[in-house]
Amino acid sequence: MDEVFVNPYTFVPLPAEAPQRAAPNGHRGDPALLSGKLTVSIEAVTPLLIRGFGDDDSPELPTRPDGTAFIPGSSWKGAIRSLHEAMTGSCLRVFDDEFVPSYRDPVEWSKGRRMAVVTVAPQGDRPPVLELCELGDMREDRLSAKQLDDINARHPLLSGTRFTKEDGVFQRDPSGEWVLFLSDTRDDSGPYFGHLRKCNGQPVEVRREVWDRFRELVAGADDQRPSEREAQDGPIKLVTVRRKNDNGTEEVCTVGYRHIAGAELRKHQPVWVTWDPKHGITDLGLAMAWRHPGEHSTGERVREFGPCTSDRELCPSCRLFGSADLSGKPDDPEAADRAMQRSYRGHVRFSDALADVAVKPEPYTLPPLGVPRPGAGQFYLHNDEFEGKTASGQQQPLREWGSEAAQEELRELRGRKYYWHTPTFNGREVARTHQRNSKMAAAAVAFPAGTKLTATITFTDIDRAQLGGLLAALLPGRAMQAGGLLQHVGGGRPLGFGSSRITLVEGEMWTNGSRYGGGSAQQPVDAEQLLAEFRDAQPEPLRKTLWPQLAEVLHPDSVDPEKVWYPPGKPWALRGSEKFDAGFAFWKHTSGYGEYPLTSLPHVDPRAEHDHELPLVVEENPQQKGSS
Repeated sequence: MDEVFVNPYTFVPLPAEAPQRAAPNGHRGDPALLSGKLTVSIEAVTPLLIRGFGDDDSPELPTRPDGTAFIPGSSWKGAIRSLHEAMTGSCLRVFDDEFVPSYRDPVEWSKGRRMAVVTVAPQGDRPPVLELCELGDMREDRLSAKQLDDINARHPLLSGTRFTKEDGVFQRDPSGEWVLFLSDTRDDSGPYFGHLRKCNGQPVEVRREVWDRFRELVAGADDQRPSEREAQDGPIKLVTVRRKNDNGTEEVCTVGYRHIAGAELRKHQPVWVTWDPKHGITDLGLAMAWRHPGEHSTGERVREFGPCTSDRELCPSCRLFGSADLSGKPDDPEAADRAMQRSYRGHVRFSDALADVAVKPEPYTLPPLGVPRPGAGQFYLHNDEFEGKTASGQQQPLREWGSEAAQEELRELRGRKYYWHTPTFNGREVARTHQRNSKMAAAAVAFPAGTKLTATITFTDIDRAQLGGLLAALLPGRAMQAGGLLQHVGGGRPLGFGSSRITLVEGEMWTNGSRYGGGSAQQPVDAEQLLAEFRDAQPEPLRKTLWPQLAEVLHPDSVDPEKVWYPPGKPWALRGSEKFDAGFAFWKHTSGYGEYPLTSLPHVDPRAEHDHELPLVVEENPQQKGSS
């Protein structure tokens, strides 16, 4: 196999024009509007994953009391709505418009930082009190992985443990003046050291603005991801620090334990600060190389495509599926003390999808999955003008939100996120050997490929173009005149689960006036005519530019399923190994910092062959990064 890969997700750009917001139809039974029912069939092209039933150790398919397996209506309604939003250029309904990422500082930025120890833990909003440590010698004031392993074997070793130093030798001593700091650096390419610093007895208070900034940044730390917090045991959250022994073997040893990265600092916990004799502590972090915030929120990067907030001005999807403004912000600034919610009830109802025949669950052990990282600007932001460039001097990497790449014009988000359809599995769908003991590996069962289910959708008070839009989201291939397109239903999309084919079995509709005014009310749904009316109602740029890109991401032949993987760290011959799944080198080499030019996720271009492939990045001779 060529040493290239395809990232599991891509983006369909937002349209040039803002959503066409207008007043909804309302629910007053307008006699000219349509109501009715659609019956559809859902076929699983790849195994279909619906989680949350049974328990963690014995997951089950959702089943009714009579034993019929089903997909909850909410599980497939969301998928249909999401596609409708893309096809109509509607708002981003499920969207955190206040998100701003934070980033690890480059090692070069850590010069001048010094260790300190918490002497009075924070309480409520009150910042902690710290004791500063003297500046130490990075080469002398440290313990190796082997030394730490020996000490920890005698008695558990926690970051913040005290030591004495006599004749250059460190000895564990609860009353010692030296404090040990254990980091959990990702880089395992060089020898590991735990560093020690001598306390100087000088207590210093942390200013409110410094404390607030720290609490904001620590929320972006890896330990704060829900998956990581769930994997940590005990009332006092500790993380085991394991590293390669420094005896020349691949043996992994436990060097000790550290506190979870969070705002709940504890007495005796070591931290790192930037100290100014005139202004005191100007920065606080949990590592020598800590974090800094990006700039400009997601809401600022999507133009007018943020979620609809008024029940009187709704985008096409919110007019059909409904809208809930959860901001609680009143229009009148003088009424700021009053919460408001402007919601609109949708016009469609999705039933559970019932399996046509008995289903035998297909068991899987799923690999750990991280949360999305929009802060990876080389994938999530528009970078056309900066492709192949690097940051000036020691400025922030160009991938970051707030780097010099945003000085002239704010980079927008790439668009709506979609996962490629891969009709065959390639191994990424199951936990590898090195992942099976992880607490984040999860047992699951799936509907097997080939399973067919039947469901109904009822609709009330919609016009013909809206019904055409609903049909288009169910039948995107017929709507966009591109055959073979699939939908995603259920979970596990990054792993290849849930590719589905939806077909219309039958449909009936009536106008409200004929239904309640006598006469022949019911008539069959003419899908082709309604789809044509929907197409005609869409702006030409949407149909001519965006729809071909959307069809590309929905087609199962757009990418080679064997090459779809999150950025690997080793050649394909090592697929299944821990080193293959470690993609740190890729993110480093594409960051737009130092010697590594910014490399972006390819654009979706139906005209380009192999447009979606990226070269593997294998760091053959990694340089050692300093541990702190």
